[in-house]
Amino acid sequence: MILLRDILISLIAWPVALLITAGCWAAALIARGCVFFGDRRRRTAHRVCTAWGWTLLAISPGIRPQWFGRENLPKDGPVIFMADHQSYTDIPILYGLGGEFKWMADQALFRIPFLGWSMGLAGYIPVDRGDARAAVRALQQARDWLEKEVSIFLFPEGTRSRSGAFARFQMGGFRLAARTQVMIVPIVVVGSRQFLPRGGNGILRFWRPIEVHILPAVRPSLEEDPKALRTLARKVRAEMVRLYRRRVRAIRSI
Repeated sequence: MILLRDILISLIAWPVALLITAGCWAAALIARGCVFFGDRRRRTAHRVCTAWGWTLLAISPGIRPQWFGRENLPKDGPVIFMADHQSYTDIPILYGLGGEFKWMADQALFRIPFLGWSMGLAGYIPVDRGDARAAVRALQQARDWLEKEVSIFLFPEGTRSRSGAFARFQMGGFRLAARTQVMIVPIVVVGSRQFLPRGGNGILRFWRPIEVHILPAVRPSLEEDPKALRTLARKVRAEMVRLYRRRVRAIRSI
């Protein structure tokens, strides 16, 4: 149920978020200059974007994501993070992971003023799923970052869920893992859809429980055979769906 309180706070929150995002872009633009001083991995711009995510959550009343399973993070080397995608708020929430990584995200996000510009400055990777050549270039960019020991973060569903149900996983991330033999770390976000649902007219629902679960790392397929990739994708998806449904039921019972 939408409360008058949520509507009023949303009317304030969106302009404030815009100002914070504009400030992030300005800081990222300055940080981009650090490339000329040896910051080839664009760590500084990524840290600016991370601070943006933390700040947006800090000013959101009653939104304090709880993290579980950090012990499942591999100690060495880059990984490919794969998370479910329930809401635009997944992005600031997942910056709570910390550390260094590059997003692979829909190219439409990169066209959003300030937000998209900041993502480009941080070296994040736009994905055009309607263009096969562009998709190949995106995978090559991701591979280049992995070779530089920088992790990749993506949403295997490719888009936000309308109903809360997991969509079929795309194969790009699993193909990337097979080519590079980098471990896959599944992450399940629970509750972000209730905070900012798709099709919810931009009204934020505050004071909502949000959980982020890091699952044990999964070894990539040893080959790029389509059948092997689909089998692995189904296995990873099934584990994520199982945990998601269990936690949704638990939260509803509180």
